[in-house]
Amino acid sequence: MLTVNPPVMHDTTVVITNQIGSYYWPLKDTTLTTTGRYVKRTSMSNGCDSLDVLDLIIIQVDTIGDDVCIGENGTVGILATAPDMTSFSDDLIPAAIKVGDMLCTDGSILDVDDYLASDKTAMGIVFYVDNTGSHGRAAALKNAGAGHWSTSESVRSYTNATNATEARRDTCGYQNTLSIKEYAETLGDFATYAPSAYKCYYWDHRTGTQGPTHLGWYMPAIGEISLLYTNQLYVNQSLSKLGLETISNTNYWGSTGYYRNATTNYDCPYHISKAGEINTGGTCSYQNRAIIRF
Repeated sequence: MLTVNPPVMHDTTVVITNQIGSYYWPLKDTTLTTTGRYVKRTSMSNGCDSLDVLDLIIIQVDTIGDDVCIGENGTVGILATAPDMTSFSDDLIPAAIKVGDMLCTDGSILDVDDYLASDKTAMGIVFYVDNTGSHGRAAALKNAGAGHWSTSESVRSYTNATNATEARRDTCGYQNTLSIKEYAETLGDFATYAPSAYKCYYWDHRTGTQGPTHLGWYMPAIGEISLLYTNQLYVNQSLSKLGLETISNTNYWGSTGYYRNATTNYDCPYHISKAGEINTGGTCSYQNRAIIRF
């Protein structure tokens, strides 16, 4: 009787952007630059074949306009289903919005001077507008307060950057914050084990402090804070007109994780300064500013 042993298959999918451009596949010691399926067949001592299959997808994308998440060994993936945490109607958003405009509690977005002449209530300030011209991100109107990033090395982020350059690409702050929250709660308490992410996640724009309910705010990734610092001048001009707390020239925590090794690969977060210096270390107390998508 003839026994046929089917090959053992290991299938892996990797998604990168055109900005990365290539992927090194160690199993075949080769660098790949084209979307496609790649196979390595290995004969095993038991007579079976082992098939390692790599599906490489290279996405053409503007990394500033999409949620970019840093994965293992610096691999960059696009989060195609990034949630829009707000329920703002496009009918309330003008055709052209700009950095420094005010995001209001009814979902409308107004130029700061128009806002001053209105009876609306602001909840945030626009610091980034995506390629659609009508959506982007807004920062809270004041800092959420300083604190430690974590009190335990077991708290991990969603992303996994290996250096400051990769950290600056990360705009996946909402998913980072959810991951930090999940890990902290497995240890016991979100506020105790991840106080900075807690301050941002439970930011309540109605009271200007933390509240009992999540309203869509989150801890920004390093790439998102970089955008905020890039547009700091215009953001602060509007905040100053309203007599509100400006974006300070200080260190802000980001939700981007730092790769260390296979067992503790998210335990060291990044923080960023006004000068653009990105460093790691979770035990210091730095400032926080919650942001929200619209």
